[in-house]
Amino acid sequence: PHASPDGGGVCTDAAPVPTYAADAQPIFVKYCNGCHSVAANGGTNFTADHADVLKDAGTCENMTVAACTVVRIESGSMPLGGGCNPPEEKAGCPTQAEIQTLKDWVAGGALE
Repeated sequence: PHASPDGGGVCTDAAPVPTYAADAQPIFVKYCNGCHSVAANGGTNFTADHADVLKDAGTCENMTVAACTVVRIESGSMPLGGGCNPPEEKAGCPTQAEIQTLKDWVAGGALE
């Protein structure tokens, strides 16, 4: 860390907060498009519509869809049929780096 130019605080070299369009959406498209797109029956279109990630999740009590996706991915219950069991990495399943990106995105406010 180092002093800020105005002397009012301390700057850090922290990574930027992930955003939906740049970071989360590509992961969702890669793994969730079969059920959570315009043409599918997943109930939300979070692969293409940021507003859907801010909705209340029906499958995770008191969570947004964004937060619930992380819970469901980490539990291995999503993506459906993927046989995913994090932290084991398997073809067709989100990697630990992708899961961490989603966690950081949710923690940072699920920014658009």
